[in-house]
Parts: sequence; structure tokens; C-alpha cells
Amino acid sequence: MHSLTKTLPKHPSDSTLKCILPLDAANLLLDNERWLNFASHDYLGLSHHSALKKKAIKALLEEGTGLASVHLQNSSLQNQLELEAELKPFFGKEALLFFSSSISAEISLLKGLTLSPSLIFLPVDYHLPITPHLATLAPYHHNLKELLEESRDSSFISKIIIASPHQVFDTTFIALAEEHAAFIYVDATSILGIIDLPAIAYTHHILIGGFHHAFGSSGACIASSSSIKEHLLSNSFSEGSLSPAARGAIEAALELIPQMEGERRQLEQRAFWLKKKIKELDIHILPSPPHMITFETEQLSYLQTLLHTHHILAHHDKKRTTFILNSHHTLDHLNQLIDLLNLWSSSSDKSLELLMQSATETPER
Repeated sequence: MHSLTKTLPKHPSDSTLKCILPLDAANLLLDNERWLNFASHDYLGLSHHSALKKKAIKALLEEGTGLASVHLQNSSLQNQLELEAELKPFFGKEALLFFSSSISAEISLLKGLTLSPSLIFLPVDYHLPITPHLATLAPYHHNLKELLEESRDSSFISKIIIASPHQVFDTTFIALAEEHAAFIYVDATSILGIIDLPAIAYTHHILIGGFHHAFGSSGACIASSSSIKEHLLSNSFSEGSLSPAARGAIEAALELIPQMEGERRQLEQRAFWLKKKIKELDIHILPSPPHMITFETEQLSYLQTLLHTHHILAHHDKKRTTFILNSHHTLDHLNQLIDLLNLWSSSSDKSLELLMQSATETPER
């Protein structure tokens, strides 16, 4: 909402935090200057949609501001049961458990799956919110099959594979997990609402879905088979609650997203076009959801400086940069980004001072 502010450094080398004010899904104000935003997860611009605001306000007026849940084992709020029925086809799952955030959902799931000695296979760059005390971690890259084979005769009671979102469609991957009777869980937040999720028959297949991205709301859920939901609830893991406003916004998003096939298709096409243009600059793109572009570079400070000079915001993490597209980005926005990446890729072997001089001489938009 416009009345809320976030903070971020004004410049990569400046530790002073500045307030930002979101204008829409593609633009924000930083230090009273307009910036082009390629760091927003508001993929469809729904957090600013009037229908979500109206339903959120209606729910808030009817039910109050707090989480009015009674934390009883094997219990759930009636309105959440109704929302679960609406969302189950969206996830292709039999049952859902709601939580206030994706982190709380993942922590509850990890605790519930590791009540006995467990082996967790996770991507090498994946960061768990907790490390269960009965779990052993086995990072994998391209060697998951070999690691599973090595663990075939191990004493672990359960095996858990944490998968990347793009693996949710990989039938070979699902079959491999099924062969070893391993649980799979995928944080599908980055593709939820953008890509239709497939219905996976494997009962040990679990999804975590956050509603703070394409759904334009907040909260999260665990989507699974009924047996896994019963297991989590029977082991004293009470369901969390969505705030009335969050639930109202999710209900509105559920009505809107199926009608936004044109916006979703356009987002997919523009992301494909942008990736093609970036590859033509000899920039290697890492595997990522269709609407995200991630690459690694030793020249990250150069890129940060150039983007900062031209008031373009992206997500930077160590040596990685990610540009996140949404349905409000125009072709003009994408061309601005391509022009700067072209300047950066052709200047990366120069000093930072020369790059800054080049950036300064380039007319700002």
C-alpha cells in the first residue's frame, strides 16, 4: 500500500538507509526521485488492484484486524476451510494448511517431516530457515541421483528432497523421488499465479505457496495430500491463520487471475524476448522462473553503479543479480535495461571510474 514505506541503501557503497514509496508494480520513489523497479515480486500488479483493496477492507470491517484463530489441534477457521476448497484446484492438491508467512510454513513443514532421523537433499545454494536436530543435510547440484543411490541402504527413516520451482514439471525428477520413497517439497511462490501448477499424483509431493507475490496479498500455505496434512496436524502442528484482510485479498485475486491470461501470456513473451536479447550480449543466464533473469558476475559493483546512476532497481545477492519482470513493464522499460546491460557488458574490463564517466555521459531517461 502507498502509505507503507520500505528501506534500502541509496547506493551499493552507501550504508545509509533511505525510504521508498511504491507507485505501482513498475515504479517507485526513492529520495523523491522516480526509479524503474525490477525488484518487485508484484508480478501481476494485483497489490494495487481496487478489487483486492475492496475485499480486504470488507473482511477487515466484518472481522476486525487481528488473527482471530483459536489454536486447537485438528481445528480450522470456517472461512479458511472455504478458502481451502477454492484454492485446492489451483494447487492441484487434496488439502491445504494456512500460515501467516512462507517462513512459518516451511519451518512447520521441516519440523513435521523430521520427527525421526532424516536425510534432506537440498540444492547447494538453498538456505534452510532452520536445521532440524534429527536431520542430516546432503547438498546436491547435478548429482542427486548418485546421492540417492548412496543412501539406499542408510538408516535414515525418511528422505526429503527440496526442489527448485522449475523441477515441479519434471516427471523424471518426480519418478526418481518416488523410486526412493522420498518426500519432495517445492517453494512454488515464485510461479504461483503465473504458471498453472500441474496435478502431481505422488502422495509425498508437497508445495509451499506464498500469497505475497502474484496474489498481491500476504500469508502462505502448505499444499499436500490429505495424509500429509493429517500427519502434520496429528503431531501438534496447529494451523496458522491468515489475517482477515489477507484472506479477503486472496479471494479477490482468485477471481481475477483466471481472467488475466492475456497479461500472463504477455509477461511470458516479454521475458522470453528479454532473455534472448541478454544472451546475445554473451551474458550467461542461470536457471530461474520464466519471469526472472539471474546471472553471476565478478563485475557486480560495475553493474550496480550503472543501474544506480540510471535509477533502475534490481535485486543483488553476493555475485548474483536478478531482474524481476511484471505485467506493468513496457517494451520501453525493457529496452532501457538492454541498453544499460549492453554498456555494462562492453565496459566490464575497464575501471569503475571510466564506467561511471560513460554512464554520466549517457542521457538519463
